[in-house]
Amino acid sequence: MIGVSGWVRNVYDKPEIFGVSGGVEVLIQAEEEKVNQMIEVLKKGPPVAHVEEVEIIWQDAKEVFEGLRLLNKNPTNPTN
Repeated sequence: MIGVSGWVRNVYDKPEIFGVSGGVEVLIQAEEEKVNQMIEVLKKGPPVAHVEEVEIIWQDAKEVFEGLRLLNKNPTNPTN
């Protein structure tokens, strides 16, 4: 893969942001070039998805992740 770390999760409880069908939130960490590559992948989305918009918010890391994890709902508690 591209070599980024962080998490990805489906979000259904923010209809004011994603609409009633939900959306996806992603937090990624890597060198800037790898982050930019991942952003391009996210803009395309998987074959069965329709990506309408990608909002990018750059922040300094608050914690360091190893690998890319799929979370259910809450990034601070992967069991939710």
